[in-house]
Amino acid sequence: MSKLFKKSGCCIFEGDFIGSNENQEIIKLEVMKNIKKINNSIYKYSSQYTLVYINNITDNKLNIIINELKSNEAFTGYFDFTYSSLLKEYISNIIGQNYIIYKNNIITSSCEYSFKEYDFKKIYISEINYIFNLEYIDQYNTVKFNTIIENIKIPFKLLISLKYLPEIKELQLITMC
Repeated sequence: MSKLFKKSGCCIFEGDFIGSNENQEIIKLEVMKNIKKINNSIYKYSSQYTLVYINNITDNKLNIIINELKSNEAFTGYFDFTYSSLLKEYISNIIGQNYIIYKNNIITSSCEYSFKEYDFKKIYISEINYIFNLEYIDQYNTVKFNTIIENIKIPFKLLISLKYLPEIKELQLITMC
C-alpha cells in the first residue's frame, strides 16, 4: 500500500456507520442508491458496517485498493464521493479522521497500530484531535494540512496549518489562530 503514495498523500477517515433507529430507512435507501457493490451483503442496519474514507485518490489507486480487498468477503463495496450527496454529507459527520499518509509516512494521533508490516513509518503526534483540509502543493512539493489541537488540562482550541518536511522529518508551522 505504501507504494501507492510514494509521490502523493491522502487522509484516511474511519469509523462505525452509526445512525439512529428512526433514520435507518433513509440511510439504507442512500446506501443502496450509492454503493458500488463488490461482495454480497444483506443490509440490516448501518452499524453492521465500518467505513473507511480515503480522499485525494486517483481512479488508478482506487482500482488497486479494490483489487486488493475484493477477495475479502467483509469488503462490501465503495462509494464514489467525487460529487456532493446526502450520504457523503452524513458520513463526513459521523466518522473521524485518523491518518495522513505522505509517501512512506503515516501521521497520526493514534498509537494503536505500528504500520511497519505495511512499509510505513509512523509519526505520532499526541495532541492532535482533528486533521482536515489535506492538500498537496506541487509548487512547493509538500503536503499542507490543518489541525485542531485541544488540550484537556488547559481548556483551549488552536487551529494550525502545518506542512510536512520529509527531508528533515519534521512538521513546519504555516499559520496559527
